[in-house]
Amino acid sequence: MDRDLLFDEAITAGMRGDTDKAIESFRKVVALDPDYVPALYHLGKAYVKKGDFAAAIDTLTRAAAKRPDQSSIHVDLGQAYLCRDELKKAQTSFTKALAFEDGSVRAITGIAQVHLKSADWERAASHAKLVLLSSPMNFAALYIVGAASRELGNVTESREALQKARDIVNQFLNLKPDQVEGHFLLGETYYYEGTLDKAMENYQLAEKHAGDTLNFVAFGLAFSLTDLQSKLGLCYKRLGLKDKAQEMGERILDREPDNKVGRELAQSESE
Repeated sequence: MDRDLLFDEAITAGMRGDTDKAIESFRKVVALDPDYVPALYHLGKAYVKKGDFAAAIDTLTRAAAKRPDQSSIHVDLGQAYLCRDELKKAQTSFTKALAFEDGSVRAITGIAQVHLKSADWERAASHAKLVLLSSPMNFAALYIVGAASRELGNVTESREALQKARDIVNQFLNLKPDQVEGHFLLGETYYYEGTLDKAMENYQLAEKHAGDTLNFVAFGLAFSLTDLQSKLGLCYKRLGLKDKAQEMGERILDREPDNKVGRELAQSESE
């Protein structure tokens, strides 16, 4: 089959939400022409969406080697590293992206996420605020400012940012009310605001719709089923629902025996 026709077929499948078909078609394109960077790039992005982060990193690394000056490749490679909590490699990729596209909103947002995951609240907030200067309704930046400001004790700033982020997610949920990502992120805005009952409600809805999917990406943010269940378990614990917290901890440990939050929750009943 013609390379360009296969590529168009893959793009169309991705736009329809058929990630498996998109991956299949992009792989065929790459088999026909291993040096065709657009196919490598979109294949890597499809792997991220699928949650196959190892394959995404391998594919995007190949694309970056062939076209090292393309900022977007480094950004998506950084996102794949973020999904695996390889924070130093993620920051390196985002920094490379900025070297080729000064002021890249996606790259700066990525660095803000690295600092948020590293609990470097000051740097997380400052980078996210840079994004908001040019993109004031950027959900990821608003969310990061809200979360980091809360940790820094800047309650008013946190509340304002989280409310704006919540408005964006609610618009998303109006269109797609059963989407895991929307309910999880809405739960996050309530969690960092300290409204744990509403956070719990949205985390529960997210888990209900998660099915067998283990990884999710939306609004430039990535999270796992373990992240979701950890936050739900913490809500249970802080609301005094110790039996539910312990059960959630045991479920997490069944999948990830060394998970720190899972161990904390599993001990809830004995506290």
